[in-house]
Amino acid sequence: NIAKAKNVKLYISCISEYVIENTNGFLIEPNTSVILKNKILEALNLKQEIYLKWVEYNYLLSDKFTYNHYKNRILKDIIK
Repeated sequence: NIAKAKNVKLYISCISEYVIENTNGFLIEPNTSVILKNKILEALNLKQEIYLKWVEYNYLLSDKFTYNHYKNRILKDIIK
């Protein structure tokens, strides 16, 4: 294992670390067409106030998905 050989901590992220159910989005679990349909209907029926909070939250979160963010994470957490 390369991580063990070089004593490197690997950081793995997943969507549930960024999407918080009913805070800034929906998680579809289990992944079925019925649940997907229900989540789409929920999204279409969001009050504008809630929708705008989600937009603002996710706009601020989007910085974590930029090239510079990942480059800095690699430099800081892997290469050091």
